Amino acid sequence: MSFLTRLFGGPGGAGHQLVSPADYKTRYMEDAAPHTLVDVRTAEEFSGGYIPGAINVSLQELQQKMNRIPTDKPVIV
Repeated sequence: MSFLTRLFGGPGGAGHQLVSPADYKTRYMEDAAPHTLVDVRTAEEFSGGYIPGAINVSLQELQQKMNRIPTDKPVIV
């Protein structure tokens, strides 16, 4: 998980914040706040259903594909 810490900051750092599903729904879905949602499930799990607008990068591939994730707005994993 150290690559996530480098990208988003460590616990309590300014680089990340925990967002509950209810907060996500209110802040990002209902209020349409700009963000990038990254779904880290497998492609098979993702194809079974996903939040519209989410991009799928499996957890196993996340480190190799981090450069594909836009960072010009908040990233929700």
